Amino acid sequence: MKGFSPRNLWRMRAFYLAWRAADEVLPQPVAELPWGHNALLIEKLKSPEERLWYAEQTRGNGWSRSILAMQIKGQLYQRAGKAITNFQSTLPPSTSDLAQQALKDPYLFDFLSLAQDVEERAVEVAPGIRSTA
Repeated sequence: MKGFSPRNLWRMRAFYLAWRAADEVLPQPVAELPWGHNALLIEKLKSPEERLWYAEQTRGNGWSRSILAMQIKGQLYQRAGKAITNFQSTLPPSTSDLAQQALKDPYLFDFLSLAQDVEERAVEVAPGIRSTA
């Protein structure tokens, strides 16, 4: 038999402790995730609600483990649906929910490798960026 290294045994124990519920039924999204995704959720997140939310998002969006790690690091759970909009008062309910999910605040541009004090205009006029206006 393979896979029973000390590290994996500790992860299996952590998995049981993290997902055990009063009714002893494993939440559905968790059961459908690969072991590496579950290990990442357990190691990075302490809140059961947050873990389950990320598990549902991972399953629904088909996130790889690296994307899941990036979303956790970027605190997507805390940012999701926080943008201030008038969608609920101006759009039909089904459309307003979709529009609200499309916009998450605050925006993260970490992938651009910008300095902390960069101004928006400097990004707009940077070489290699074409304006459509």
